[in-house]
Amino acid sequence: MMKAIRDSKEELTGHIDKKTDDIQQSLTKIEQSLLRLAEQVQEMEIRIEANEDNLTDARTRIGQMEKEIAFIKEKTDDLENRSRRSNVKKGDKDKVLRLARNKGAVYLDTNRVSFYPDYSIEVQRRMAEVKKKLREKNIEYASHDPAKPRIRHRERCKLFSTPSE
Repeated sequence: MMKAIRDSKEELTGHIDKKTDDIQQSLTKIEQSLLRLAEQVQEMEIRIEANEDNLTDARTRIGQMEKEIAFIKEKTDDLENRSRRSNVKKGDKDKVLRLARNKGAVYLDTNRVSFYPDYSIEVQRRMAEVKKKLREKNIEYASHDPAKPRIRHRERCKLFSTPSE
C-alpha cells in the first residue's frame, strides 16, 4: 500500500511538475511579449515626440510665411498702385478728380458718370468692405484717399490718417 501511495505521489508530483513547467513557459512567453510591447510603446513615444516637435516647427514656419506673404502682397499692391498712378500724369489726373468732385454730379447724355482714383483691386476691395460696414451703421463718410477716410459722427468730422486711429 505504501508503494501504491508512493507511486501515486510520484505520479501526482510529475503531473504537477509538468503543469508547472507549462505555466512557467506560458508566463515566460507573456513576459517576453510584454517586453516587446514595452519597447514598441517606448519607440512610439519617441516618434510621437519627434512628430510633435516637427509639427511645432512647421506651425512656426507657416506663421512666418503667412506674415511674409501678407507683407509681399501689401508691397505688390503698393507697387501696382504706384504703377497705375504713373500711367497718367499725376497733375492731370488730380485736376480731373478735383474738378469732378467740385462739380458734383456729372452726366453724359442722361447717364451719370463717376470719377475714381485708379487703385488696385485689393485696395478697392478693402475700401468696399469698409464702406459697407459704415453704411450698415448709418455712418456718413467720404474718402478722397483710401488711406485717409473722413467720417462724420455726432455732427463732427474726423480725418483718419493711420489704421490705429
